[in-house]
Amino acid sequence: MECMYSSGGVKVFELSKNGLSAECVSVTLPVTGQEILIMRAPRGMLLCGIFSQDMLEQLGLNAAVIRAASFEDLLSNRPVFLTGPARALGANPEMSGFDLLRLFM
Repeated sequence: MECMYSSGGVKVFELSKNGLSAECVSVTLPVTGQEILIMRAPRGMLLCGIFSQDMLEQLGLNAAVIRAASFEDLLSNRPVFLTGPARALGANPEMSGFDLLRLFM
């Protein structure tokens, strides 16, 4: 991953893996130090577990929520939640984050 921007607790990366590329944002929360992870592809997003499922559904996003402590975890783990639009696009709970990223390209 190549860091494109870093300021305080916010980092923006470009991820390139096996011919796929995505924008990655990491925000470190004050006090707890917990990281919020977002991986954005043209047609959808992989998100860490801090995001509200109801909010994602209301926004109508193609999104997968994955328990992850790193961007590598986002790519290797399976989703704990998929939005309706993501399912309509073909996402399923047996897919890895990398498979979902490919779908969201």
